[in-house]
Amino acid sequence: MTKQAEPAYRTAYEETKAEICPETGEDLSGFSADGVRAHAENLFPDYGRDNFSDEAKARKAILLAIAKGKER
Repeated sequence: MTKQAEPAYRTAYEETKAEICPETGEDLSGFSADGVRAHAENLFPDYGRDNFSDEAKARKAILLAIAKGKER
């Protein structure tokens, strides 16, 4: 059984700083900083933070980095 490759959007931000959601692949370039934060909270709500995998925590961190970049 071959391991399935990760979709390109999973690493788009890390590789090119593209404003692509690493969880859904959605283009976030038209979102405001608050919109990206809301998207992150929808996908990774605060109440479940301790139960998330390291991958999920890293993806939320990417979303928050995208939001921070939009504040500049």
